[in-house]
Amino acid sequence: PRYQTTTILGTPIEVEFTPASYTWGWGDGTTTTTTDPGAPYPNQTVTHHYQHTATGVTTTLTTTWTTRYRPQGDPTWRPIEGTITTTETST
Repeated sequence: PRYQTTTILGTPIEVEFTPASYTWGWGDGTTTTTTDPGAPYPNQTVTHHYQHTATGVTTTLTTTWTTRYRPQGDPTWRPIEGTITTTETST
């Protein structure tokens, strides 16, 4: 999870973002969706095999996050409806 603190109407609010799923776009028209964020070589847990050798392939990772919040110091977390997505790209 990731945490942010903001202030709303003078009250500090903690927000927790938890990854729910990861969608890997491999740049060849295929995708893989998993709850595993993957691990680096040599212990990789998310892999893809391309049918043909190519250069300049752009891959994307879209992470879907669930969120919840609480006023700072309050022990009770409250869910925020819906999800948030972030997308990163790499060649």
